[in-house]
Amino acid sequence: MIINWIDNNEIDMSTVWFSDEAHFHLDGYVNKQNWRIWGSENPHYSIEKSLHPLRVTVWCALSSAGIIGAIFIDGTVTSSQYIEVLKDNFIPAIQSYPGFDQMWIMQDEARPHRTTDVFAVLNEYFDERVIALGYRDKTGKGIDWPPYSLDLNPCDFFLWGCIKDTVYQNNPKTLNELKNAIQMEIQNISTETLEAVIANFVNRLRHIIFRDGRHIEHIVV
Repeated sequence: MIINWIDNNEIDMSTVWFSDEAHFHLDGYVNKQNWRIWGSENPHYSIEKSLHPLRVTVWCALSSAGIIGAIFIDGTVTSSQYIEVLKDNFIPAIQSYPGFDQMWIMQDEARPHRTTDVFAVLNEYFDERVIALGYRDKTGKGIDWPPYSLDLNPCDFFLWGCIKDTVYQNNPKTLNELKNAIQMEIQNISTETLEAVIANFVNRLRHIIFRDGRHIEHIVV
């Protein structure tokens, strides 16, 4: 559906803010669900991880105009915590940009993102300009975000990997050092890079449609 809106000029991708959260472990452990090795042979590679690693949970939103975050969340993300992120951090931040009444928000299918209270906040500030699983069913507005679609969210296919590639190079020893490194790397991402990322998102949509939903990582990078 979204590709039809793009082709019919019903949505301007420069106005869409893509959001997500990720865990950053102090020991550098990377969630295997967000890490894939494509190859014809077994790489025979393993990584050790702590039984109870120290970590921070990071929420960000990105568009071709910039990145909001990093916003650090204590513990497991709940619906109430997510609402605080939206109302206390994200929405005030993007209201400082011109054209707020034309901006969209995209969020993934995580359960704390899909409660009645969250959808009420999204409806209050964004009305029909929401890309989110379940929002259309609740309100009759917006665009559904397909579940289990890590290949599509720019936070997943670009942002988290980009940050993790660099924040661990200096081997942070404390959570504060890790947080500072994350913030610094986010600030170093240029708007030119973000514009290319959003263009890549549209390219991914077309490849996924062409491949009937099959994997595209070996085609689009």
